[in-house]
Amino acid sequence: MPSWVIASVATVRQPVILSTLEMQGHKSKLYVPLSRYYTKPRHKNSPVLCSKYAFPGYIFLIMDEEVHALISELQGFKGFLFHKEDKTGSEYCVLSDDTIESIKQQEQQGVFDVMRKEDKARLVLAVGAKIQLEVGLWAGELATVERIQNKKNQIEVSVAGIKLTLPLVVDDKIVYSMPPRE
Repeated sequence: MPSWVIASVATVRQPVILSTLEMQGHKSKLYVPLSRYYTKPRHKNSPVLCSKYAFPGYIFLIMDEEVHALISELQGFKGFLFHKEDKTGSEYCVLSDDTIESIKQQEQQGVFDVMRKEDKARLVLAVGAKIQLEVGLWAGELATVERIQNKKNQIEVSVAGIKLTLPLVVDDKIVYSMPPRE
């Protein structure tokens, strides 16, 4: 089983170090979790989804002699994180595949995302999507998304033939969930 270690790098050099390692054929040995966020460029009417490093200055990588030799020579490489035991010596802080898989799952679930609830709520919405309402009189009912009003942070849905306009968030709670798959 491969050993994952954590390399500490200068934040400003992180993209260069990653691309160098990828160009040398080590892409499968690297992992850098990302967090998503929305930003509104001046020339656009609606926000744009962007990403940044969830752990700036750190790269998870599978250690072997070739990767160790390559990264050690790169400008901006600071070193590896170590785990000290009983003050007798030190060894690399090693992560298991299960830990890396857990981090990947958390990344996919949006744990590292830096977004307002409205932005998270908007990520999975699409016109025609089936959602389950979670607040108000219609809680527990299935609805169909008819329209998404990004500027007002509202959605228009139809429930049993009745059209409703709802905010995406009420009392810091997203107003819908995805219904269970059948």
